[in-house]
Amino acid sequence: MHQAGLPLDRCESFAQHVRKVERSLGLPDADDPEAGEQLRETVLESLLPISMPTLKRALRGPAGSHICEVALNVILKGDFKGINPKLGRALERAFEAAQPNTLRRAANQPYLRLGDDLCSLEIVGPRQDASLIGARGLTWIVNGHRYPTPSTEDFVITVTEQPRVVLELTGLTLGNLPSRTFVLRLNDLAEPFILFDERTHRQRRASGEIPPGTYWLLHRAADKLIGAEQTYEWSGDAEALELERASNIIAIAPTLFSRPNEDQTGDGFLAPETMRFVRRLVAWMAGGDGRRLEIALAQSPIFSTEFSGSLALWHEIQPRLADGSLKFWKLPRDFDVSSYPRVLSDTGRSSGAAWFTPAGANTAFLD
Repeated sequence: MHQAGLPLDRCESFAQHVRKVERSLGLPDADDPEAGEQLRETVLESLLPISMPTLKRALRGPAGSHICEVALNVILKGDFKGINPKLGRALERAFEAAQPNTLRRAANQPYLRLGDDLCSLEIVGPRQDASLIGARGLTWIVNGHRYPTPSTEDFVITVTEQPRVVLELTGLTLGNLPSRTFVLRLNDLAEPFILFDERTHRQRRASGEIPPGTYWLLHRAADKLIGAEQTYEWSGDAEALELERASNIIAIAPTLFSRPNEDQTGDGFLAPETMRFVRRLVAWMAGGDGRRLEIALAQSPIFSTEFSGSLALWHEIQPRLADGSLKFWKLPRDFDVSSYPRVLSDTGRSSGAAWFTPAGANTAFLD
């Protein structure tokens, strides 16, 4: 007899190993759509030195994540609906000495999601339970670059142009979160596509059984998708690819951003698409050793509490100013912006390029 693929004579062993995981690493959030998969992975890791082939085979099977999802609901929510009584009793016995509010919780895991524009990728470092945060606060580390993050906020970084990202989290009371590598270049994946939930835009695992539903699928342009209801062209123009390959970019503009007019609110004059562009630049700077963006301006930028949007911008770029990958320069008073390129890349090298625009003399860099 089985409960969702779990042999009933292995219920006790399974329950004891879930308890072991709770004591050593903590349990994931039951509301996380990947919670069942996370618990399955940690239970299988705890079983590595033990000879339990039947239990391991059950957890590695197509129902393994569902078994673990059911276990979480029983332990954290007392939701016995649809569960086999033998599995339920085994879990109750394993956790009888633990009250739900005393159970050890695992850190919330980072994840990949599709941007709101459906043409960008973001990595999200979710907020953590207050009980898990150390005295010095949290710092997310992206490819070696540190991003201190308030405990009340999700950490979000745009990674559209990066082939691979290594993410770490420091500042947890239980120790650092193990580093996780996100492989983003489709040709480097075993299956050259990435699947996202239609509603949340969060990445879904494409291995094993995929629940019925509506999804977004990021795939190579050369691959044909049959039955798609909507399609969006992914940004891949030649200029973007040239800039992605560059190690040094120089931009020339009259100002960094335009001051808001009377009809714009203090926090709304930098549009969402502008902030996404800023995060894309930040991701580019953080995505490789030696990358540098230099912006030459006729007027120095002003970051003021009068316009909280400017402070949000400062929050995004300050780490890059601190590590030297971003620099601002003040243009001489008599400098003619219209006589120079808007952007130059890898100056002095055979791979260098220059881009001109007739609007460059009057348009802020972020406009």
